[in-house]
Amino acid sequence: MARITPLPIATALCLLGSCALAAPAGTVLFTQTGSQIVDANGVPRPAQRGDVLQHGEKLRTPPGGISQVLMLDGSILGVRPQTELRFDAPAGNAPTAVSLLQGSVRVIASELMDSKRPSAMTLMSGQATLRLKGGDVETTVVDEKQRGTVDPGSYSRLITGNASIGKGSLVEPLSPRQVSFVGSANLAPVTLTSSIPELFGSKLALPATGTLETSKTAVLSTGSTTLQPPAIDSKVVAPVTSPILNTTSLDTLPKTTLVLAPLPPPPPKQIIITAPPITLQPPKLPVVSCKITRTC
Repeated sequence: MARITPLPIATALCLLGSCALAAPAGTVLFTQTGSQIVDANGVPRPAQRGDVLQHGEKLRTPPGGISQVLMLDGSILGVRPQTELRFDAPAGNAPTAVSLLQGSVRVIASELMDSKRPSAMTLMSGQATLRLKGGDVETTVVDEKQRGTVDPGSYSRLITGNASIGKGSLVEPLSPRQVSFVGSANLAPVTLTSSIPELFGSKLALPATGTLETSKTAVLSTGSTTLQPPAIDSKVVAPVTSPILNTTSLDTLPKTTLVLAPLPPPPPKQIIITAPPITLQPPKLPVVSCKITRTC
């Protein structure tokens, strides 16, 4: 009787039409206690270093806990506390899509580590679609529960490199060190040009004043102590929470230049020349024969 060799799990899943869900999306580089991986059936398991994340799975971090994920293209995800990511299966030849469902994430594109390795992933943040090309981007999703602080939507900031953000068919490049907002009300991404709100840490805060503008419509808020990204042709004002001081706000502080007075010249050194002692030998007198002196 012929013996049947069992197929590997991945092959069996492919035969069942589940290849996309079974394909790996990335690997956990680092994680802290409380982080979980939730499979496509909703079953959670503790996240551990070296775990392989499959398409269709989610990664959740607890309050105060972070994780890092290495994607197949070489990009790195820095997952902030209280964040939920979903690793979606790519459609056809499209790059892998990562959906930010809650919290904040930092994406470092693979080109920044290896210029010969192009990034092949798309970040979905709320209604915003981000694509990186050698970029380093932070993005945060604010849900309806945080409406009293800022408008719900997606906030993205380009640290370095190149990246674009879009909503539907409208795509705009991200500007370095500026925050781009995409919400349900605005038709295009809104750029906060004068100041950066503290949206990428554990707390949310807003700057005192600022300017919001898009490629088509500019909305200026003056004479007010609060600022909130408005919908197109409207303004929404929310109370400002306590500011948070971090490296971003330190960049705006005045810089102090320390000028040092010149040092006095060193005192002259005395040079003492020491010569070796000279010993004089007595002269040698000639020897006079007694025959010459006739004393013999």
